[in-house]
Amino acid sequence: MPRMDGYELIRRVKTSPEWRDVPIVVMTAHRIDRDRIDILNLAESRLSKPFSPELIAEQVESMLDRRYATEPTS
Repeated sequence: MPRMDGYELIRRVKTSPEWRDVPIVVMTAHRIDRDRIDILNLAESRLSKPFSPELIAEQVESMLDRRYATEPTS
């Protein structure tokens, strides 16, 4: 991301009234900046290596299932 890093993206999404309900899964091969761990805690889930495409899909599906199971029906 040329204009911002992942920490800034998470912060912007989770502090925006329009976007704050968007689930975020953090996957990184880089060292986690412990000074910015509070921003990572805004993510709904984190995956550690090694992970497979299937594990990523399962994680996202699980998050969406939880989200839609708790939303009121209209």
